[in-house]
Amino acid sequence: MKGFAAQFNQLFGELYECVKKSEQETLPGHQKLPLSAGEFHLLEQIDQTPEGAISVSELAKRLQVAKPSASVAVNKLLRKGFVEKAPSDCDGRSILVSLTHQGKLACAYHSYCRRQHFAQRSQSYTEEEQGTLLRCMETLKRFLQGSAPDAQDPPES
Repeated sequence: MKGFAAQFNQLFGELYECVKKSEQETLPGHQKLPLSAGEFHLLEQIDQTPEGAISVSELAKRLQVAKPSASVAVNKLLRKGFVEKAPSDCDGRSILVSLTHQGKLACAYHSYCRRQHFAQRSQSYTEEEQGTLLRCMETLKRFLQGSAPDAQDPPES
């Protein structure tokens, strides 16, 4: 039997491809919203900012990309009308990026499409199986973040 690391590596690669495919399946029609999965992800990062605006530098950190790459992506979304830029009130040198009304609508619509996609997929699972799936996802998230297992999650024999 393969070791844990080898099995995890194999399954992780397969899961990653499934997540990418699933995300593509949930994307709204490109005729109405000409956005890629990466652009939707960038819009979601801005949308999840409590202040409603974020600097390009902070956005680059969150996306784990170089600042010039984030800047190019932001400028592309600016041209498409999904984001706007404004100088920071706190730091005149810093530029903050926020969603336009169109950007907020795009985020909301994408979130709705994703929820509908998962609601449809989950119909064939019992509530218990759905709960197990959510707990497994939480455990995988903690594992990937390098966190130790919760004390309430005893190892299975």
